[in-house]
Amino acid sequence: KYLVLGWVVIVLYRGQILDMPWARHAVPLLVALLFLSVFFQMPWCRYLCPYGALLGLVAMASLLKIRRSSRHCVRCHQCDHRCPANLPVMLRTTVRSPECFACYRCVDGCPAPGALALAANGNRAVAAWLVGLLLTLILLSGFGITFVI
Repeated sequence: KYLVLGWVVIVLYRGQILDMPWARHAVPLLVALLFLSVFFQMPWCRYLCPYGALLGLVAMASLLKIRRSSRHCVRCHQCDHRCPANLPVMLRTTVRSPECFACYRCVDGCPAPGALALAANGNRAVAAWLVGLLLTLILLSGFGITFVI
């Protein structure tokens, strides 16, 4: 990301960006994003990125969700503080949000055993290593199909 930032600064300094057809929209967008980043965390990623929107749709369709057991929860708000999307995890029994991409930070940071888990509809917890293994296998199978074609 630092190399891209350096490239943008050099191109802006040289004035080359103004010769490109999309320059009329890019410079105001960059200035607006810079300004918004003072007040909001990751404004492009959270509010404008089309890839983030796609990931949000996939997250909403996921069978696995972060689920909280109110019986085990000690209401310490550690899950809320660790969530990069600033979701109120402690106030929900199931986190249903396009902003939640199951990063597992809330589960890892929870001091109460069994209070938070990545689980399916039947509240059956799924281990993080198993999800990682399955996603890795899916990724590798996709690469295998690409190489065969």
